[in-house]
Parts: sequence; C-alpha cells; structure tokens
Amino acid sequence: MPDSIVCAGYNLLLNTTITGGSGIYTRFTWTGETTALSATDIPDPQFRSLIRGNYDFIFTVEDNNGCQAYDSVQIFNDSPYASFTNDAVPGCSPVTVTFANQSANATDYLWDFGDGFTSDLPNPVHQFANPTNSVQYYNVRLSAISGNSCIHTTNGYITVYPNPPLTINTFPDMACSPAEVLLTSTPGGFSYAWDFGDGVQETGDFNVMHTFTNDGEMDSVYTVRLISTSFFSCSDTTSTRITVHPSPSAAFIADPAEQMMPDRTVTIYNGTSAGNWSYLWQFGDDSTSIKRDPGTHTYPGPHNYTIRLLVKGTYCSDSAVQSVEIVPHPPVAEFRPILPGCQPLTIQFENTSAYSTSFLWEFGDGAVSNKPNPEYTYYEPGKYKIKLTAWGDGGEDTYSTVNDVWVLPKAFFDIAPRVVYVNDQEVHFFNLSDNGQAYEWDFGDGTGSTEMNPTHMYAKEGNYDVMLHVWTENECYDLYSMETAVLVEPTGKIVFPNAFRPESPIEENRVFKPGVLDHVEEYHLMIFNRWGELIYESNDQDVGWDGYVDGKMSKQDVYVWKVEGKYSNGQTFVQSGDVTLMH
Repeated sequence: MPDSIVCAGYNLLLNTTITGGSGIYTRFTWTGETTALSATDIPDPQFRSLIRGNYDFIFTVEDNNGCQAYDSVQIFNDSPYASFTNDAVPGCSPVTVTFANQSANATDYLWDFGDGFTSDLPNPVHQFANPTNSVQYYNVRLSAISGNSCIHTTNGYITVYPNPPLTINTFPDMACSPAEVLLTSTPGGFSYAWDFGDGVQETGDFNVMHTFTNDGEMDSVYTVRLISTSFFSCSDTTSTRITVHPSPSAAFIADPAEQMMPDRTVTIYNGTSAGNWSYLWQFGDDSTSIKRDPGTHTYPGPHNYTIRLLVKGTYCSDSAVQSVEIVPHPPVAEFRPILPGCQPLTIQFENTSAYSTSFLWEFGDGAVSNKPNPEYTYYEPGKYKIKLTAWGDGGEDTYSTVNDVWVLPKAFFDIAPRVVYVNDQEVHFFNLSDNGQAYEWDFGDGTGSTEMNPTHMYAKEGNYDVMLHVWTENECYDLYSMETAVLVEPTGKIVFPNAFRPESPIEENRVFKPGVLDHVEEYHLMIFNRWGELIYESNDQDVGWDGYVDGKMSKQDVYVWKVEGKYSNGQTFVQSGDVTLMH
C-alpha cells in the first residue's frame, strides 16, 4: 500500500519531519527514482511525474555530529490513458458519429462533443448538426477518470459541412389576389429550387418575390416547396402554405367623361370581375349608391367630380376611380327686344340671358346698372347703344342693340286778337311748336283745324279755351292748352216782329218795337205807310209805335219800318222791313 497517491502531472510536496540528534541538521539526501523530484538535497522537495507507477524513495538526514537517520516513502503516481477512435468522415449536417473508447486505467469517462452536448457513456453515438453557413469543426474531448479521480484527456475533430435547417418565412402567408408574397429562406445555400405550387418553378436566391393569383370565388391554398443545395452538395427540403383570397378587380367606365351644361347626366358601366361582392359608389357630389349597376347619375352643376367605386369581398377589396367634368356652358347674354319711344322713355329691361350669374348694363349715355332686370328712363332724344355683359362659370358674353329715343314735340301757340265779336273778326292762331309734324287745333267751340297756322271766326259769344295737339313723325305727342284764350263779345242785334195788335190781350204784342235788341247804342225807328209817308219815328229803344197817328188808330194795313243806328262795337246799321197792323 503506497504511502501517498498523486495524479500524474500534478505536484506533490514531500514534507519531512526531523527530530532528535543534535538538532542541527547539515545534510539531506534523497535516493531512489529521484528524477521525479525537484531536488535531492532538501528536506521538502516536490514530486511530479507523467509516468504512471509506484515510486520508492529513501530520505537520509545527518546532523552536525555526523549522526544519521533515514526513512522511506512509496508514492503511487496514478495516470489513466484516454484514447478513442470514431467512424466520422466529413459530411453534410447532420453527421452521426460512433465513438470507440480505447482508454486504459480508467473507471469513468466524460465526453464533450464541442457542440454543447456531453456524455458519460464509454462508447457513445452522437449526431452533429451544423446550423451555420460555414464548415464547422467540432473538437471532441474525452476525459478518462481513474479510480483515484485522476484525469487524462484527449481530443479529436469532427468535420460537418453546412446544411442549416431549411425554413421558409412568408410575408404575408395569406393575402388577396393578386398576392405579392415575399418568400425568405435560410441564407448560405449554393442554389435554391422553388416550386410555388401554381405551376411555376424557379431557381433563384434564398429570397424571392412571387405573385399568386386566384380567379375563383373561393380561397386558393398553394403549397410552396423549396430544395436548397449547399456548396458541399448538401441539400434540404421544406415547404409552406400560402392562402390566396379571391379579390375583386374593380373597373368601370363613366360616359361621357366631359360634357357641357345643361347636359349633366353620366352613364356608368360596371366592368368589375364577377363574384359575390358588395359595391359602394361615391359620385363625388355627396351622393352614394350600393347597386352593382347604378345606371345613370345626374350632377347638380358644373364641377370636376371624382367617381370612386369600392368593391368588397369577405377578405379583399378593390377600388377604381374616374374623373368626370361637367363644364359650365358659356354665358349667353341676351335681353328681349325693346321698342323705340318718345322722350322721356322709360324701359323695363327683361333679361333673357342664360348660364349667367352677374350682369352689367351699359345704357349708352354713361349710366350703368348691375341689376338683372333694371328699369331706366331716357330723358334726352337720340340713338343709344344698349350693351349687356353677362358673366358665368363659363366666361362672359355680350349682347347689344341700338334703340331710338324720339324727340318729344313742344306744343305752343299764340293768338291774335284775343278779344273779338261774334261773326265779326277772324282770330289768327300762330303755331310756335317745336318738332311738330302734325297738328290738331281745338278752338273750344266744337270746331278745330289741322292747319299749322289756322284762322277762325267765332259764331257765338263766350270765353273759349284753345288746345293744340302736336305729333312728330314718330307720333310723339304734346299738348298745349290755353284757358280763356279767346273772348268773343256779342255784336249788335235787332229783331222786329212782323205783326202787332194794339188791343191784344198780350202786352208784348200791343206795341211795335224790336223784340230783340242787343248792344245797340244809337237807335232811330221810322214807320211809313204804303204811300211812303213817314207816320211815326222814335229814338228810344224802349218806345215803340202803338198804331196811333195823330191820336187816331191807324187802319189795319201793312206798313214799312226802317231803323238806323250804331252798335256798341262802333258799327252802324240800317235795317228795314214790313209789319202788319191788326185790329
């Protein structure tokens, strides 16, 4: 039984204890297999050896008196021997390796495969995987452990070519047709063979973009398969699934795309792909429809409208947009015909413009108005250019015409003389009117004239109003009236009866004198018998012949009368006649 056990390669301090003798020790000597000692002339050398076995040593000590003592010690240097072989050859991941343990002097074993895994089996089998893109060299270490817990380690390398686990990531894994899907696999491969499951195959990179379509009305599921081959001809296969939802393809035509007011109705033709879709139309004027075919749509007025169609399925939707424009009609400036007239001419203008929102009237005399239907009065005659400018969303337009304002005549006249006598003197009417072409006089006595400067003799006494009506060639009219224009004085007048009876019961018939006597200033009445003899005379208008001559009643007979005198207007007169005296 050894005195001490040490594992090979480790230092063991030989600690001696010396007693007795003189107490002064001058010489120390180790004998035996001293090559394992650090020194042979010191009391406490260190033991170290890599060789397994028992080592015997004799220690001698001598004091200063030459006295000696010795002792012996046996050390067992325990050292297991780790050794193994394997059947590994460089290959594609994963590589399965069987290890054959050829260690000696060991009771236990610990394998470290260099990939994070260990084993305590004597002859393990281990699978090496290389998830990287480069060649991996795994350092396999075997530790052989003796019964004294001494350890010896050896190692070897396993070469594994890159063949990382093949995966496919999809972005997205479900989408609407046409689905643009990014397929991403493990990088580092030499080649990638893609089969997209829709009849399309492609050799490319570890990242590919592919478009999956679904023209049906149900979901389509595509199985994507990938074979990746590395530079070392290592290959792997994986797959994934892509779900593609049916998607509407929204399309429509709005006709016409442009039209001019007053046309503002658009016909809409829905060209969306067939399917169980819902529809939402937005016509751009705050109105909507959910019909598949809205037919026609009428817009409120000029504008550029955007029609939007949103088509929805269970998962997917699509939209289409088209602009339509309702172009404003250019304004049409116009007003109803106006007639010429006499000054002052008041015209109520009637605006018949179309597609217009604002207006400017120019009346031709410097005056303007922005009312739609103004009223305007022309006070001066002349030709006036009347112009209307109309503005609207489509621009502006003008319309003009020339209208006549005819001159108004100014009726006026004078009269001479202003005072006359009945049937005595003509009155002269002097026409002083301006711009007249036709005239009509009213002399106030029921008579008139169309002459320009007429004369008139009044047959009856009185105060007469005279009026003059004047017309121009355009029938413009004026009237001038002169009140009490002519004073007609009566002329002298004498009317005698043709018979009288002095004894008549009627007093007025008893005396022969004028029955009517007007405006007579001088009067001389003479009565003659049938032989021409003057039998009676009177200078008094109120005194007549009573039938007596020299106090006697004259016989019943026919007598001649004669009267001389002067009227109040200065005219003299002589009248004669006969009268019958009756009894």
